[in-house]
Amino acid sequence: MNGMIMIQFGMLSVIILIAFTLFWSKLWKGSGLFSRSDVLSIIIQLGIMIWAVIFFLIGLTKLVLLSGWDNTNTFLTIGVPLLVITFFLFKICRNYYTTKQELKEIKQATTICKTWAFSFPYVSEDNTHIKLYLKKGKPVGKLIISDVTEEQALELNGNKGSLPKDVLLEVYTIEENSIIH
Repeated sequence: MNGMIMIQFGMLSVIILIAFTLFWSKLWKGSGLFSRSDVLSIIIQLGIMIWAVIFFLIGLTKLVLLSGWDNTNTFLTIGVPLLVITFFLFKICRNYYTTKQELKEIKQATTICKTWAFSFPYVSEDNTHIKLYLKKGKPVGKLIISDVTEEQALELNGNKGSLPKDVLLEVYTIEENSIIH
């Protein structure tokens, strides 16, 4: 087996060993931001990406300094790391556009809720609170309106059909601070 390929697999093994050591030492628990499976996935992907970048740069340097390489050696030292880098760049771009689309959907649902709420003259920014999140790609949440009279609450409740499907309307009245769904 070629010496360069042996070095690549050795370096990949060392990076994965470091990743598992970091995972088992539980250094990631200090942040509290990630779950156990997320941390393992992030560490392994980061290790593989570091390996690919290092060996792409090494392969590119060797290709420039030494000429006359055969196709197999060039593919293994530059091609495989380049494929890994391309895969991760594609994954990053896909996640970016998915997140961008999700934010657009939440913003659109928020706009619909605000337009609906502010169509009533007694509803203002001060007595309105919107809590939205995405569940299976659809906006879900609550529109909370407070400090209205009983009659106004019943009017709001009667017109809640034009709100987005999974947005719950909660109306709190002034008199008894009761809630009307």
